[in-house]
Amino acid sequence: MTNKAWEILQKLFHGVEKVKKVWLQVLCGEFENLKMKTSENIGEFVTRLKAVKNEMKRNGESLDDVGFMEKLLRSLTRNFDYVVSSIEESKDLFIISIDELVDSLQAHKQ
Repeated sequence: MTNKAWEILQKLFHGVEKVKKVWLQVLCGEFENLKMKTSENIGEFVTRLKAVKNEMKRNGESLDDVGFMEKLLRSLTRNFDYVVSSIEESKDLFIISIDELVDSLQAHKQ
C-alpha cells in the first residue's frame, strides 16, 4: 500500500515539475520579448519587468540585477537612445542599483 502511494506521489510531483519547467520557459520568453510601450512611463515599464522577473524567481529562475538592468536599457523606446548611451558611458551597472538606474532614466526624461 505504501509503495502505491509513493508511486502516485512521484508521478504527481514529476508532472508538477514538468509543468513548472514549461511555465518557466514561457516566462523567460515573455521577459525577453518585453518592450516598453510608447504610452507608458519608466515606472510602469519597470513594474511590468519586475512582475515577470519575480514570477520567474518563484519558478526557480533567478536573474541578477545587472541582467535586469541590461534588459531594461535595451527594451526602452527609441526616444531613450541618447539617455541609454549617456548612462552606459557614465555608470557602471555592477556598481549602481536598479533604483539608481530608474532614477537616472526618470531624471533624463523630465
